[in-house]
Amino acid sequence: MNRSQASSSRLVPLTVITLAYTVCCRWGYDPLPTDLAALSAGAAPLAAGTNAGARAGSTSQLARGGVDAGAGAPDLGGGAGGSGAGGTSVVTCNGPHEVLSLDERSCYRFDPEDLQNFGAARAACQAWEGDLADVDDSVENEMITQLVSPHLAWIGYSRRISVGVWRWVSGDASAYTNWAPNEPNNTDGDEECVLYVADPVSGAFQGFWDDRECAWLATYVCEKQR
Repeated sequence: MNRSQASSSRLVPLTVITLAYTVCCRWGYDPLPTDLAALSAGAAPLAAGTNAGARAGSTSQLARGGVDAGAGAPDLGGGAGGSGAGGTSVVTCNGPHEVLSLDERSCYRFDPEDLQNFGAARAACQAWEGDLADVDDSVENEMITQLVSPHLAWIGYSRRISVGVWRWVSGDASAYTNWAPNEPNNTDGDEECVLYVADPVSGAFQGFWDDRECAWLATYVCEKQR
């Protein structure tokens, strides 16, 4: 090999190195090895080293934002209406004659001028998307007492739901009652529905319950729960 050929052979590696440097470092090509198995499986290739950590971080950020493939739009906390699976619905309680419970779990509706029999009262409550109120404990009983006093008012307790057995309109039995003295007594033989009444002795309105004929006309308390 003559001097000219030797010089030419030394220039070839230098040319290759220069070209590789230009592509890699000046044009931004990532020379790190590609995961061919992942690529053949259709997954995005992950590079080793520092770039892998950066890419993993970017992927997790997209996943948290709900933008990664398969995640769809970001979950903003419940979809239409502000509630969704696993969420808690909110009772709207700002209409006429509506009162929100202290624990904000129920909305009551009471109109002192609207007199109905038990059946019509329940139908009115259901049209409002609730039902006649059930009373779980003394705290709720006191609240409803203050709401309806001094009016006679139907609540959702009856022997018509389950024949001969006092139950709420929901079908549940009651762990709490507040019968007036000597009640229920079924005086007229057909007293199957329950009213709030005043104390028959003192006349004080203390949230006592009395069984009455369901055909009586009285005010009523509706309840809408979460």
